[in-house]
Amino acid sequence: MVVMIVVVVVVVELVVVLVVVVVVVVLVVVVVVVVLVVVVVIVVVVVIVVVVVIVVVVVIVVVVVIVVVVVIVVVVRIQISILNMWEAVCVLPSELDLAACVLPSELDPAACVLPSELDLAACVLPSELYLAACVLPSELNLKL
Repeated sequence: MVVMIVVVVVVVELVVVLVVVVVVVVLVVVVVVVVLVVVVVIVVVVVIVVVVVIVVVVVIVVVVVIVVVVVIVVVVRIQISILNMWEAVCVLPSELDLAACVLPSELDPAACVLPSELDLAACVLPSELYLAACVLPSELNLKL
């Protein structure tokens, strides 16, 4: 009878130890899986944030470059327009006198009005001569 009791006690102890070992192993596996899932989620979130930041920075840089190029092009065109306005001069063909070119005050200074007997196409605007080559209306009291 004592032997039976000892065997039962040993078997019960083995079962309890086995259950404790299984519970510990299951808990360790669960903890490892949870830690791995958390690490994977953190890595995925960090990668997504880095990709979004890189895309935003690239888009901002591209937009800034486009805006700068457009501003430069617009400024250069405006400067060219201003230079063309100021450099535009009225020069008649070489056989005609420069005094035939009159700039009435009601017209743009770049416009050249020729006497009625000449055609407007006879007025050439070369870049080497300036507005001072034209005769201005007498009311401005300007001389060549």
